[in-house]
Amino acid sequence: MRSLGIVEYSDHMKVPSGLIRRGKLLEVWHNKPDKENRIDAIDAYIVQKLKLHDCTEPVKDILRKKSENICKQMRQKWQKSHSSMYNLGHKYSQCLDGYFIFDDIMTHMPTTAKAVGKPAKRFSESSDVTKRRRIHTLLEKSAEELSFATQVTLRAQGL
Repeated sequence: MRSLGIVEYSDHMKVPSGLIRRGKLLEVWHNKPDKENRIDAIDAYIVQKLKLHDCTEPVKDILRKKSENICKQMRQKWQKSHSSMYNLGHKYSQCLDGYFIFDDIMTHMPTTAKAVGKPAKRFSESSDVTKRRRIHTLLEKSAEELSFATQVTLRAQGL
């Protein structure tokens, strides 16, 4: 299932959660004067409609991108209808009766990241080749920088 697409539902059918009518989003979009206000308004409307008030940051980022995409689509339709709500409603009536799908936001669960691959050894347990590979960026630093970094680290460890 696509994350943003049209699904047709007749008026007597119950609309599942995760769907928002395109026509309603157009109303929200049209009531704001500039681009940023429109994106914020669409974002807030979706949060309110889908009850996502306490969602995680990754979900907020996904939602913001979707709101930007919706505003872009609305602006394109608006321009193609010569900036007239009557023309837009007439030309895109079937599209506006459809729904945006937000299932991927509704099912997005926070995950804990786990390291992939072989676990890393401690530096003291590593071979000389591995140690050289790990410190190759340090070799680009001056002796003064390395000395200062060593002093700061030793002080932090209480030595």
